Formats: sequence, C-alpha cells, structure tokens
Amino acid sequence: MKNTKQNLVIQFMKKRKIMFIFLMTLSALVILNLFVFVMALHEYRSSWGEQEKWLEKQEWHPSEEKSKGCIILVHGYGGSPFDFAPLLSSLKKEGYHLVLPVTPEQTKKTWAYGRGKVSAEEYQAWLERIVAEETKVHGQKPILMGFSMGGALSTIIAAQGNIEKLVLLAPFYGLPHADSFLTKTSHVLSFVLPLVPKISKAKINDPHGYKKYETGTYFVCLSSFHRLQELKKKAILKAKDISCPTLIVASSGDQVASYSATERVAKKIAKHKLVALEKANHVVLYDYGHEKIIEEIVSFLAKE
Repeated sequence: MKNTKQNLVIQFMKKRKIMFIFLMTLSALVILNLFVFVMALHEYRSSWGEQEKWLEKQEWHPSEEKSKGCIILVHGYGGSPFDFAPLLSSLKKEGYHLVLPVTPEQTKKTWAYGRGKVSAEEYQAWLERIVAEETKVHGQKPILMGFSMGGALSTIIAAQGNIEKLVLLAPFYGLPHADSFLTKTSHVLSFVLPLVPKISKAKINDPHGYKKYETGTYFVCLSSFHRLQELKKKAILKAKDISCPTLIVASSGDQVASYSATERVAKKIAKHKLVALEKANHVVLYDYGHEKIIEEIVSFLAKE
C-alpha cells in the first residue's frame, strides 16, 4: 500500500514537471512572438531615410549612341537592388541599360507576416515578364545577373534560352551545412515561430563592406524560405539546359550558399567560367575581393 502511494506521488510529480515545462515553453513562445511582432511592425512603419529609395525598382538609361543593351539585375533573399550598388558605376560607364527590379516579398515594403504567399512558379513568371518586356524594348536578348536567390531564379530563366549572357553571384543552390535537415526543421518551426529576426544584416567578412551594406529586411520569413528552397531544386534541375555564356562567382567561405553545390551546378553548364573566392563570405560585392569581381564581370560582358 505504501509503495502504491509512493508511485502515485512520483507519477503526479512527473506529470506536474512535464506540465510546468510545457507551460514555460508555451509562455516563452508567446513572449518571443510578441517581441518579434513589435519589431516587425516597427520595421514596416519606419522610414529608412536615404536607404528607402533602394526598396523601389531602380533603372538607368544610357545615351542612345552609347547603349550596349540591357542588363537585368535580380537581388537576393531579403535583400534589395542595393545588393548591386558597388557594381553599378562600372556598368553605367560601359553604357548598359540597367534594370534592377524589387523581388516580390523580399523587402520591408511587404509586411513581414504577409510574406511567403508568392509561389516558386509565380516568382518565375514575374522574372519571365521582365525579360520579355526588355527583349521587346531593345529588340535583343537581355543579359541576366542574379545574386543568391536571384541567382537561383536567373538559372531557371536562362535555361529557357531567352538570355544573351548570364552572371551568377553566390547563387543559392542550398545551405552549406545540413540543408535537408534545416529545411524540414524550419517547416515545422514555421507553425510556432513564422518570423526569425536576422542576427546580422548580412554575411560579410570585410568590416568596411559590412558597414556600407544595407539589407532589405531584418527578418527571415520561414514560409518564404520554403519558396527559396523550391526555386533551388528547380534551378539545379534546369541548369543543364543553359546554353548561353555564363560567369559564376562564388566563395568557398560562403556561410549561406553552398560552394560545393555551386561547383556541381557549374559543371552542368556548357559555357561557364567559375571564379572562386576564398576570403569573402556571401554578399560578394561588399566583401574582400569585390574589385576583382567587378573586373571579371566587366571583362566577361565585353567579350563577343
């Protein structure tokens, strides 16, 4: 009888402990989500001053006698046209018509909790329309340049054969570590924590470049991240169909986009050149060696 009472007491204490842990975890999630909500609301309503202009589409027209055609530059996940800012003056000098669209749902202009609704197919259709419009305006195929998420999306579009040349900067074909596990984990986590604040505005090793850089948003929407993963899978499959000259710039020290995955995809593209970096992280145009990258891009575009 005594042992039975002791067992009942032990079971009760265990259940009480489990309930306490559950309630504490639930409370922590509620507080964390409330904190993130307030931060997201502040981001959406606040003005970013001079940086605000980069959250809109950017376009530059050269003089008619100097025009060399059109370059469409597609920025990265959670970035903005500012991703390409260090490169623009060099491209302007060369006389290109530059089009820098804002990728849907990737800046603070979209309420953070409203992201993740644009499907991979809709992203593809969005860029297809831009390519078709610029082809019609110029009467020739445009050059397509994509960074990170924009690189994955540009890979898909280039495989259709409607691009004159392709430039991929740190294209996203997967995370460098535990890509499958983290993707599955984030899918489950998205139900209890849909938004995750960035711990830094970007992965940049050069402190001077980091100071200059401005992100498009300070939040990662996990539903939107799943769309990125869908684009990645499609890009990997479509890469073999790319026939245009392609320049790929990637760093072995990239902590966001897998360098080994980029190497594998590069081998599928017949006319490719892979420029490997060592000291840079992910946002290569703001990191160590960015001068070399700009020279490589200008030289690549100048070749017939």
